[in-house]
Amino acid sequence: MDQNLFNYTKTRIPERWIITAVSLAGLNALSAQILFLREFFILFRGSELAIGLILACWLIWTAVGSIISGKYLQQKTDPIKTWGIMYVMQIIWLPVTLLIISANQILSKSLPGELLSLEKMIIFVVFETAIFCIITGFLFSAGSHLYAVVNNSSSPSSSNKIYLYETLGAGIGGIFISGLILFHLSSMVIAVILVITNLFFLSCFYKHSYYPSYKRSFIIIFLCLLIVTSISLPLKKYIVTKAWKPMTIAAQASSKFGEWTVVKVEDEYTFYHNGIAAFVWPDKASAEENVHYALLQHPSPEKILMIGGGLNGGLSEVLKHPSVKTIYYVEADPVSMELIQHLKLPLVNDERIKFVHQDGRYFLKNSAEKYDIILCNMPDPDNAQINRFFTAEFFRLAKNHLNKNGLFSLKSEGAENFINQDHARYLASLYSTLKAEFNFIGILPGEIIHFFASLDSVNAFPDADTLVNEIRKRQIQTAYVREYYLPFRLMPDRTSMITEIFTGIDSPVINKDLYPKAYYLNNIYSGSKFLSPVSSFIQNWSKKMIIHALAILLIVIIILSFVVKPAHKAAGALSVFLMGFCVMGFEVALLIAFQSLFGYLYFEIALLTGILMLGMAAGNYAAIKCLGRSSIVLINLFLLCLSGLLIFFYILIQSDFILGWIGEYQSVGEFLFFLISFLCGSIGGFIFPMATNIYFGEEKIKKTNIGILYSIDLLGALLGSLLPAALLFPMIGMANFILFLVILNISVIITLGMRAKFS
Repeated sequence: MDQNLFNYTKTRIPERWIITAVSLAGLNALSAQILFLREFFILFRGSELAIGLILACWLIWTAVGSIISGKYLQQKTDPIKTWGIMYVMQIIWLPVTLLIISANQILSKSLPGELLSLEKMIIFVVFETAIFCIITGFLFSAGSHLYAVVNNSSSPSSSNKIYLYETLGAGIGGIFISGLILFHLSSMVIAVILVITNLFFLSCFYKHSYYPSYKRSFIIIFLCLLIVTSISLPLKKYIVTKAWKPMTIAAQASSKFGEWTVVKVEDEYTFYHNGIAAFVWPDKASAEENVHYALLQHPSPEKILMIGGGLNGGLSEVLKHPSVKTIYYVEADPVSMELIQHLKLPLVNDERIKFVHQDGRYFLKNSAEKYDIILCNMPDPDNAQINRFFTAEFFRLAKNHLNKNGLFSLKSEGAENFINQDHARYLASLYSTLKAEFNFIGILPGEIIHFFASLDSVNAFPDADTLVNEIRKRQIQTAYVREYYLPFRLMPDRTSMITEIFTGIDSPVINKDLYPKAYYLNNIYSGSKFLSPVSSFIQNWSKKMIIHALAILLIVIIILSFVVKPAHKAAGALSVFLMGFCVMGFEVALLIAFQSLFGYLYFEIALLTGILMLGMAAGNYAAIKCLGRSSIVLINLFLLCLSGLLIFFYILIQSDFILGWIGEYQSVGEFLFFLISFLCGSIGGFIFPMATNIYFGEEKIKKTNIGILYSIDLLGALLGSLLPAALLFPMIGMANFILFLVILNISVIITLGMRAKFS
């Protein structure tokens, strides 16, 4: 240790300010991660692939920053000056990054609401997260170095304590952001609040510090941050307005389900939710088709359940049927109706309509009612949230709530003349999933394919003449579902051709909540529109190939743990890599399972992530208290606990009884997810300090690049975040991935036990 450097720093910065600064940097980092996820969620049209990709890029660039700082800090530098510069850069770059993300639509020269190719998405995420994440990775090692200098301690010891304070700050940040989201604030408003919070800290820091020579620099920094704060919101508004040109933004709003943007072209309003066109007002053609094809097949429909699709005129069309007595209209997000009222658009008001602001599945699960017709007008499953309405579990739920001769209706994107192989596989998955639950399936081909499912043969899809006669009998006035159009839509050769396409697919797969094949196949089909090489690469992987690849990965990890010398380095690195891979893979599984079961991850992701980080802080604190004991024995004990937690989660997602119970008692189910997230974080937080102690031993700060082990941790977390979301969940299912994590943990426990003599 350079004694002069130690004395210089010790007399000028109290330890409590280092702890506060490191914790605040952790809060900034996790808050930024959540805000970036929210913004990229919209770019990815709500796809959970965004979670894996953003976390992967975050980890890569953070590792790069950690390695760079580890090399840089081995030179003689002023630790407080280095830390201060990087800390200010982190604060400034948060709103700047959000502005750049907002401009993606302009940069890609795409039309508003247009789906971007997977390659463009990857490029945007990789480059736009780079600078902020490199700064964040640098700050971890810089904080460890500064803490070591002030306390004249070893690098491993300071690294463990900084890890504790950073994760504690990150956990508080997750809860802090979750609280702000409750007020439906936009990402940029939250970013501005964060900048102001950091400005307050810098003001306090300067007031209590011993750096009078930095007065000029502080004033410049303070002014720069004020400028960034003042221009961020107007600049964001300008970018968003320009991105939606030539359309005019009529209204915008945030909710716990995502971001709403309403654009106006002449007298037509299009409502976009998380970048997806949810519905158009008015849209008489869609309103008529989504309603009349199903209701005309029932001799006398009285009680109707409508999930989505009613605000574009669909509710008015249902009311045209004279036999209808009750309509339950379920719209999960009340903001959509609030926007209609704000724009002063007509909203049908009839005593027969019962508006329900709940998740459609949750309402159906807890409803004792049975219905003559259930209309599911959800868009195609671009993400796990929407996929919940295209699974065997949901179809079974709908089936159990139908009256005798009841009918379930579902729609999906189709084609008039040609359906390619990727599209056919996706549609065949929907058809096979319906077939697994219902006895009779009717298909209406066209640009939009309508599926009609029933348990009774009486509702086998009729011919055009029957439907035309029902329209006349009920005296329904329509513009599109009429006698001159129905014969074409229901030509026998068209319906037989589409059925042959579905039945001609070899081994079509059943779509399930936690085995989301339809969601995966729909994304492959979307990628085929761009001739995407990335989509083609993913599609070429079979379930068998993935299982072989995972087996090879397991063998390579075990072999490396025996080959790498010295033994304590191998043991420490293996523990950290496994911790990063398993904890991040498990957390991604929790996030996607939460989305699949409850449907509003956009709101809860901050709280789930924050609780994970609080768990890591608690585990880290416990580990620091246990550092004098046998590290490998304790690591094996906690890996065994992680295996037990994984097995519990496996049982949870495999048990229909438990999943049904969670659906019925939703608040208890949410608490269970929060508890699992906390325990998962606690185990990971405990292992890192123990592995650091094994890896570095008694090495001191001059000999240690403290960024190396952090980078190994991030490498494991990188694989654990990207592989499940992009490939493993849709190909082998979440349950099989959890089993792989259990096998991996047990294998490493055995390996570490065999090398325990080196601890």
